[in-house]
Amino acid sequence: MERGVIGLLMADLSKFQHVLEALQHAQTMGAVAIKEDRTTFQEDDQDCYPRGLVVTLERKDPKWDSLRFLSKHLDWVSLTGKQLNIRPPQPMKFRLTEVAYLNAVADALKERGIDCFPDVHYR
Repeated sequence: MERGVIGLLMADLSKFQHVLEALQHAQTMGAVAIKEDRTTFQEDDQDCYPRGLVVTLERKDPKWDSLRFLSKHLDWVSLTGKQLNIRPPQPMKFRLTEVAYLNAVADALKERGIDCFPDVHYR
């Protein structure tokens, strides 16, 4: 009986670890995107409003539960409804830099099996 419970606990822990590693990888890739961004004031789009990422995982997906749990316990991740925010390592001066950051984070999460896309609104 104990082996069954331990096996279930290990499976749950591996799901959390997978999601945590995906979030950490996404944050790293976002930092790289910020560092490589060369947006200037003249190039910036003042009509775009980056709002975060929209997660398209089904709520029954085990990764969803892991994501919700981690967002409650990590200060650099927040999840409100299906809106995911991963705090960048530094403030961004331009809106297009933030769009590049969100694209890099979304791509990194997709590589790890967490489906999402950047939420950008235009005026």
